[in-house]
Amino acid sequence: ARPDSSIIYTATISGACGLSDTVRYRIDVARPLEARFNIDTTQACAPYTLNIRDQSYGVKTYYWDLGDGTVFSYPSSESKVADTILRHTYTNNGPVALQRNIRLIVENSYGCRDTLVRSFTINPEVTAGFSLAPGNIGCTPFTVAFTNTSVRANSYQWSFGDNTSSAAVSPVHTYENYGPADSVRNIRLIATSFYYCADTAFAQITVRPFIKADFTVQPDKGCSPLQVTIQNMAVGGSSIISYEWDFGDGGTSNSSAPFLTHTYTNTTGLVQIRQLRLVVTNQQGCTDTLIRQITVYPEVSAQFTQDVVQGCNPLTVHFTRPANNAVVTWNWNFGQGSTSSTPDPVTVFQNSGGNDTTFTVQLIVTSSDFCRDTFSSVV
Repeated sequence: ARPDSSIIYTATISGACGLSDTVRYRIDVARPLEARFNIDTTQACAPYTLNIRDQSYGVKTYYWDLGDGTVFSYPSSESKVADTILRHTYTNNGPVALQRNIRLIVENSYGCRDTLVRSFTINPEVTAGFSLAPGNIGCTPFTVAFTNTSVRANSYQWSFGDNTSSAAVSPVHTYENYGPADSVRNIRLIATSFYYCADTAFAQITVRPFIKADFTVQPDKGCSPLQVTIQNMAVGGSSIISYEWDFGDGGTSNSSAPFLTHTYTNTTGLVQIRQLRLVVTNQQGCTDTLIRQITVYPEVSAQFTQDVVQGCNPLTVHFTRPANNAVVTWNWNFGQGSTSSTPDPVTVFQNSGGNDTTFTVQLIVTSSDFCRDTFSSVV
């Protein structure tokens, strides 16, 4: 092939005796050759697709070395000035930044070459990630423990989807939902490295509506038989589909009424503590439980018996105490000015008048828990 242009140089030599000689030299000059390219940035976070703009000219063959083990070559037309874009993706899964030297060698048809090297720094890739426990669906209050699984990051920004945030590595957060339906919260984690490279991870959780078992009971202690009034104050409204009452004495109810009554008995000699429990369940399957204690003191009875109810003056009457499991005191009033504190008294009734006389005998029984019963009979 002929060169792009030629220059002929002529040299004439003159000597003695009128002698001379002429020599002609032709110098072939190829068109200009230059390796020229630019990159869109000199530093980036992995993975990054770098745009390499080639504007070389006078090139017959390209030889590229992209600095990460990628090498290739291809032919070109020397008559054109290049203006093409090469794209190459650089990765870095190591702990430190890597410098990649991008080298272009261009060659023309005469074997002439030109070289250009540009440097590109690829910073380590950051991968954001996390797991959450106990899961992504829960009932209010829903406490979630986040475990950060991010790689090659050193700072973190959490957004919990409820207008709260955290910079902790692995935070714990409690979600609440006081609405009537499920609430979906969008969680976002931005993980950033020393090189200011970042990645974002997302997740969603579903927070079930708030439900609360609540009630008052009056009275919460007293002597058997003890009738209590229970006011149902459960929170959750129409979402509550189940009420389970357990009165702690074998009695149960599924009433959703605002008020309930229940009677506790205790015929033992010991104080009994009954566990009054309410379990409420909503449509989403969330439950809540409340337990309140009811103290029931032993029942006492003053219903005595007597061997006679009438007779002639003087009349001796034997009284027999009622059965009581609790320890009690006895307070007898025989209706004729006499009293007794013995359990089984014997007393004599007298009538010195001319007509029958009726006496009212009263017994008041009191326990150590101040439970009391009164019974009366006539003689």
